[in-house]
Amino acid sequence: MFFKKSDFKKDYSDFVQKLDSIRENTDDPISRIVSYDFDKLYELVNKTVKKEVIVPTNMFDANRIPLEMLDKGDVFYGVSAIINPHDWSHDEALLNYKEANRKAASRGVIIKRTFVLQKDRDVEAMRPIMDDQVAMGIDVCYVLESKLRTLSYFPDFTIIPKYNLVIYVPDLDNLKTCVVLRDENLQKDIMDDYETIQRYVSKWSH
Repeated sequence: MFFKKSDFKKDYSDFVQKLDSIRENTDDPISRIVSYDFDKLYELVNKTVKKEVIVPTNMFDANRIPLEMLDKGDVFYGVSAIINPHDWSHDEALLNYKEANRKAASRGVIIKRTFVLQKDRDVEAMRPIMDDQVAMGIDVCYVLESKLRTLSYFPDFTIIPKYNLVIYVPDLDNLKTCVVLRDENLQKDIMDDYETIQRYVSKWSH
């Protein structure tokens, strides 16, 4: 679902009344879950207004949204440690991200993706995914994690130079949560890591 400009001019008073009603229903677990999710959204809005770092709960949505904003000739550097082929076929947010990749590549966005694999046998497991991405027009490489021990950051990050944007995963045990920020020094550091990774990659051909 995508927002139109008119959506930002709506009167949300009815929404506020509904939210108050949900908050009052503290005995209902679904209402409590909705209240919790809204609080996270409220915090995100506050941080955005203050131009602070934001921490979305889903890295695929965080990557998809700026990717959809890129034009022909813009570059999207992605290093991915998400290597579960089942996720690439069934995770809804990931499937939306995959479709955004296809559309971006078709309109001339330059997407350079490197998959970080844990073992040699993962190469075969990822073959259909890498073949599919190459067929979309994406520049795909892969590298074994054991070759990347000297990097400053865990190898799952995105760099979007057009927006001076960096997206990276801070927690190895929660790969779907990421940090999004604009920071020239951090972007330089992560780009250095990206260039280091490229020394060890193998290019994938469909």
